[in-house]
Amino acid sequence: MIRDFISLLFPASCVCCNELTNEAEKFICTNCRAELPTTDHYLYNENDFKAKFYGKLPVQHAFAYLRYVRPGKVQQLLHHLKYKGVEEISELLGNWHGAQIQSCNYIENIDMVVAIPLHKHKLRKRGYNQVDGYARRIATYLNISYNANVLSRKTDTKTQTKKSRFDRWMNVSEIFFVEKPELVKGKHILIADDVVTTGSTLEACGVKLLEAGASKISFSAIATA
Repeated sequence: MIRDFISLLFPASCVCCNELTNEAEKFICTNCRAELPTTDHYLYNENDFKAKFYGKLPVQHAFAYLRYVRPGKVQQLLHHLKYKGVEEISELLGNWHGAQIQSCNYIENIDMVVAIPLHKHKLRKRGYNQVDGYARRIATYLNISYNANVLSRKTDTKTQTKKSRFDRWMNVSEIFFVEKPELVKGKHILIADDVVTTGSTLEACGVKLLEAGASKISFSAIATA
């Protein structure tokens, strides 16, 4: 009764189209979800997302759930996740993508999921890491562990939005480090991120994990441009 009363006073609406949603719909209506630009990365081990890293470092698997198009529904979803405090969107997208990845027939054994970390100042300001819920759900669907404390960020970086590929790499190449190398030594690590453009952030984290003794790395993202 309380929930129904709150819904009457503050009816929930879709973050993409602002239309009212029903009890079975969370944050995004059925129509908008059906129109989300999903990828087929879970079907093919060699795909355009993995191709971002060809010649840079050995990546076993790479899959993104959505295509990031601006403006569009994916942009609206991620804007509410990162800047409007709707943390639950991360877990929702993790459930949808996790169900896809779980059906992959080409995945080798992955031992652990880690997430791209936020600097402590940004984490304190936002209150949560927008990748955390997504990464946790991916780990659940793959039936493996998730560790939020493997990777750390030394400094906060400026936005990557208007930087060239080289500038993006220089912006992140030396800001990550592995807290406890013994946790990743000899293991296949899946690194989770939210939006990937050039892939420089994932690349920088992948390099650090391999240097720390990880045997293999794979990448997973909510969306790729």
